[in-house]
Amino acid sequence: MQGLQPGLGSGGGRPRPLFAPTGLVRAAFAAMAGALLGRELCILGVGLAGALALGGVRVGLSTAILALPAALGAVPRVHGTAPIDGLGSAPRLVRVSGVVDGPVLPDHARGRVRFWLRPVGGGLPLHCRASLQRGEESPTPGDSIRGPALLVTGRHGPTAEVVSGALSRTPAAAAAAWPTRVRLACEAALARHVRGEAGDVAAHLVLGRGPRLADDLVDAHRSTGLAHLLAVSGAHASMLAMMLAAGYAAARGRDPWMAKGFRRTSAVLLLGYGAVTGFEPPVLRALAAWCVVAFAAAQGRRPSVAATLAVPALLTACWCPDDLLSISFALSYAAVIGLAIAGAFRRPASAWDRVRLAARASLFAMAATTPCTLAWFGQLSPWTLVGTPILAPLVTAMLALGVSTCALAALAPPLASVTGALLAFLTDGYAAAVRSFAVLPGAPVPALVVPSSLCLCAAVLAGLAWLCWRPTRAGFLTACALASVPHFVPGAGGVPDPRVVLAAVGHGQVAVAHLPDGHTVVVDCGSRIDPRRATDAAIRALAPRRSIDLLVVSHGDADHVGGVAALVRNVVLHRAILPEELRGGGLARSLAARGVDVTYLGPGQEVWAFDGAVHACAPRLAGASTRNDRSTWTEIRAADVRVVLPGDADAPAIRAMLRELEPGPVTALVLPHHGRGEREPIDALVTHLGPTICLASSGDVPDHAVRLRGQGTPVLST
Repeated sequence: MQGLQPGLGSGGGRPRPLFAPTGLVRAAFAAMAGALLGRELCILGVGLAGALALGGVRVGLSTAILALPAALGAVPRVHGTAPIDGLGSAPRLVRVSGVVDGPVLPDHARGRVRFWLRPVGGGLPLHCRASLQRGEESPTPGDSIRGPALLVTGRHGPTAEVVSGALSRTPAAAAAAWPTRVRLACEAALARHVRGEAGDVAAHLVLGRGPRLADDLVDAHRSTGLAHLLAVSGAHASMLAMMLAAGYAAARGRDPWMAKGFRRTSAVLLLGYGAVTGFEPPVLRALAAWCVVAFAAAQGRRPSVAATLAVPALLTACWCPDDLLSISFALSYAAVIGLAIAGAFRRPASAWDRVRLAARASLFAMAATTPCTLAWFGQLSPWTLVGTPILAPLVTAMLALGVSTCALAALAPPLASVTGALLAFLTDGYAAAVRSFAVLPGAPVPALVVPSSLCLCAAVLAGLAWLCWRPTRAGFLTACALASVPHFVPGAGGVPDPRVVLAAVGHGQVAVAHLPDGHTVVVDCGSRIDPRRATDAAIRALAPRRSIDLLVVSHGDADHVGGVAALVRNVVLHRAILPEELRGGGLARSLAARGVDVTYLGPGQEVWAFDGAVHACAPRLAGASTRNDRSTWTEIRAADVRVVLPGDADAPAIRAMLRELEPGPVTALVLPHHGRGEREPIDALVTHLGPTICLASSGDVPDHAVRLRGQGTPVLST
């Protein structure tokens, strides 16, 4: 597979083909086909992979064998039981037993670690949080753990809260644990020498993991399309390889790739870095590509882009076949193909040529990855075009300083303080730059619909046909645009059925209504567990649309409004209804900046929308009242469904609304204040509306649930 050559299409002659049918590329396609098809039928997958390997002409046994380990590795694992004695309602005491699986993530500020516990013999892993006693050693992957824990609900699902000292732990073998021990030591060094948010960002940048980052910084990376600069990926391993090569060339004055000592030393360092970061699939692919380049250099040859991409694909299919369907795999390969077509891998002739090459490479990488980001995330991030070339050199310097700080912390602690201070300065600047890009218009540009599979496949095939007809750089950009168009064509996703979705987001509220006339309505978007959980639930419930005709916010508590800011960054919002007390606040200013038509409701005011399908009103209260009592009530009528959402109304507001609400029956009633209100007004409200079902999102509603169930009204609680 060769990239379009520089200047392709600008001169005479027939354009060179985009793909070259080499044996290595055929083997990679065979292994990937075997891995993917092997999920359903291993033998069929191997057979088809072998046929694909030779283009359907004849079966090549050697190439088909390459697909065999991939197909076998892709057979679904047999899941056993969870690593605890049953998974019921939380919280409650349980006994955990299993092996620490995957990364161990420390939280230095709280003195605890997070990890996943896998039962012996395979099965569903359980998320655990362990509090460490002073001087106690952290668990490492491979350790066997057994002991008591408290099962609670967390942002990762059921979570076992354990006191590490109360567990029986059998350490893993030293050979298996040393990468984790080195990484934990590096995280501790970065936390010690780079304090605050800068240290957290540095840990994620250098090691791929670390303490939880601020939600606004994570959202800023997503909105700007710069997330690839933060998480450890193939780009970071490539940066380290380039820094090693540049350092050797500066010190010795010769081509590093021709030096056997450089190739061996850098191989050891890069493989050690891969082990410390957990050999994540992107890092594994980058190291495989580096090995191809180094091997070719040792033979005095320059490898093609096709060979450099084929070997990592073959390794991924055999080692971690599940990653073939990941967004990481798609984005990394799309970006490299775009860079190759832009000619980014040739040597620039001058400083001005270097600038032009960087701009063109950024454009083609963004164009190549845009269909993927639209398909997975439903957004276009145009500011990555500018942000990547500007911030990539800064990230390279931060990566070098981070690795140096970790090494100096063990060898020369006083020098580590110096490099740590410089790293903190650069990291603060990096975070400020990402946040600045995130507030610019078009960060991001949300898609309008989730297109149907048929529509999306037709667009992709049209793009490929255009590229075959015009295999030029302009043709490549046109093909990427054609593959992206369905996400912005109204109706490409079909017409959703009328329905009302009340999402389970823990302690919080998300309600999405698809009305019979095609309009979409969202009432609140927040969760005390994690605001992004509410945002993701709302986006899923909106499908196939990615736009909201009306947003109703009941009041300003985080468990009702915490996910709204992220929601409006990822979907198109036309109109919003907010309580009067939010006028002039941050949410109101954000909506106004996006051109949203905002209506404010004061006490006693109401709004009817979409021919009476939506009714929003604020209680008419006498005297002083709390923010909960001033919650906006919303009533939705979709076909034969009637749903009432009273926000966090307490007794005074419930009594006031009983005079305004039309009597039941209603299909569903979301209990006021998550079901934690006073017994008498809630009973009166249920009697007045006669709901078919009641919903509550508070963990302390068993009394209400028992009483209402005893009266014949089902109650569901999240």
